[in-house]
Amino acid sequence: MQAHACSALTNFLEGVDPEVAAGIMDTVMSKLEALITNGISIVKESGITTYATLGESAKDKFVGYYGRFITFIFQFLVSNYEPCYR
Repeated sequence: MQAHACSALTNFLEGVDPEVAAGIMDTVMSKLEALITNGISIVKESGITTYATLGESAKDKFVGYYGRFITFIFQFLVSNYEPCYR
């Protein structure tokens, strides 16, 4: 269910105005980070896709969040190196 929710949010974010994406950024990023950190592999994969789509949709409004994003993604990659994440 969590993976499907991430997919639905990804679909929503793909066509949303950058102002809308920026307005929900803090909340969505926090929720996605929790799902990606604690979820099973399919939830993590869907969450990462949604996280990237949020950044793409927010366009230049994402610049202030880039440091948080890249730090989180780097930690994720370092921590999840098992074959199921390849």
